[in-house]
Amino acid sequence: MLKPKTLGLVILAVLLVGLGSWYLVHRHNNQLPQSPNPDTSTIKYAPATSQEKQADDAHKNDLSKDQTNPPPATTTPSGRVQVTPVITSATTSQVKAYVSGVVEDGGSCIFTFTNGTSSFTKTSSGFSNVSTTNCTPVSVSPSDFSGGGWSVTLHYLSNKYEGTSASTKVQ
Repeated sequence: MLKPKTLGLVILAVLLVGLGSWYLVHRHNNQLPQSPNPDTSTIKYAPATSQEKQADDAHKNDLSKDQTNPPPATTTPSGRVQVTPVITSATTSQVKAYVSGVVEDGGSCIFTFTNGTSSFTKTSSGFSNVSTTNCTPVSVSPSDFSGGGWSVTLHYLSNKYEGTSASTKVQ
């Protein structure tokens, strides 16, 4: 059996924990954001008005126009669709890149490394991904980079697509 003093301390501790829990819950509930417009929480069961129907129809027409009239694709002088490849990583050991908006296998990824008048080229093939064409990463050697200040650009070329990336500094 517990001594009266110990029993009193246990009861006091339980009360303090209970009171603290109640306070935290109450404080949290009062901090929830309130809707600025109380009517937004009600559901309107009445049929749509003619004005609402007209607005919906106009929105549907706008959406269908966007889908049936895509922006015209820019073509290169060779008749290919112009794309913009992206270099995601360029180090003195490996370069990785992809072509957004193109999903195909077999395109050529031509990486050109430059530093002033010095340059060299590495080539890899493109392979399709879910929503892009990835370039097979190219391996390079630190010994290929004499001095500093090297940059790399990617030229992607396939039967349908062509484009050149922005120049990226080799890290």
